[in-house]
Amino acid sequence: MNRLKSRYLYYTADNSITEGTVNIIILSPLLELMGLCDPPFKIQSEKLVKVEIENGGKEEPVLEGFIDALIIQNQLWVALIESKRYGLSVMQALPQTLAYMLANPNLEMPVFGMIMTGEDYIFIKLNQQTRSYDLSDKFTLSNPIENELYEVLRVMKRIVSLIVQA
Repeated sequence: MNRLKSRYLYYTADNSITEGTVNIIILSPLLELMGLCDPPFKIQSEKLVKVEIENGGKEEPVLEGFIDALIIQNQLWVALIESKRYGLSVMQALPQTLAYMLANPNLEMPVFGMIMTGEDYIFIKLNQQTRSYDLSDKFTLSNPIENELYEVLRVMKRIVSLIVQA
């Protein structure tokens, strides 16, 4: 985790890091450390998702978009990860990520997600039956005292253990 934080700070030193770079230098190593690239999990990158919005009988719009990384176990979405370009607020991706999470076909189980910018991380738990969600605290790499990537890894491990037990 210390190496990933150092790597991230190195790349952001010139204030020009892209979403693709964040995916390569932070997201991919995190997924690998968690074992989420191996069975029984599968990663689908740039997965197209369509969500129909109910509009009281009127013409129903369809939201379409791509999920950056989707980890699936037995058709259950374990983690939905929407990374945003450096300098953007992690909360800017919340509506888009919730819309993607609503496309999960398994309505009985909660859906978990993570939005990240590389610097900031927030976790989401969506209850599709009640259409309500909860957010974690925001974890950040800008904390000079502590590397909060350790906490991100702890939360990810907890989510995975909940899903695997279900």
